[in-house]
Amino acid sequence: MSGSKKNKRPGHAQIRCEDIRDLLFDYMSHELGDSRSKLVREHLRKCEECKRQAAEIQSTLDLLNKARQEDTDLPSRLTDEKRKKLYWWTSHPVMLWIQNHHTLFSAIVTVIIIAILSLILSKAQLWEEESKEAGIPVWIGRQLPTQKTPALPQDDKPPGESN
Repeated sequence: MSGSKKNKRPGHAQIRCEDIRDLLFDYMSHELGDSRSKLVREHLRKCEECKRQAAEIQSTLDLLNKARQEDTDLPSRLTDEKRKKLYWWTSHPVMLWIQNHHTLFSAIVTVIIIAILSLILSKAQLWEEESKEAGIPVWIGRQLPTQKTPALPQDDKPPGESN
């Protein structure tokens, strides 16, 4: 039957295939009431297209049930000892406080990390201010003509020169 065909039995509600298809999953998973289940069952007896879609839904449900059964056959991933440790850690008063005050805890941890990093960087002298003493620039190789060679201070004479 196509989606436009209706059930024309006298005394019964006329229902379209689209309406049945909306109910198929609930019907296949036994979640419809008796009257709706009967209505869907009667429609499936007559409509091949809806019957085909019901078969697809049933195969999907069968796969899901099979996967669930296979999962129940697996051993538990946590031993009783690990479950007890996990319960102890999650019910510990300090952990409960952290859970209840996670924003404050995050802020405190952030401030501590920044303080530690700034201490490390200052000890490594990465933040040391540049020296304000002007040194004598040294050029290796040929000097550019636009650059001026700085004059040596009068008191400082190069080694080996005398008055």
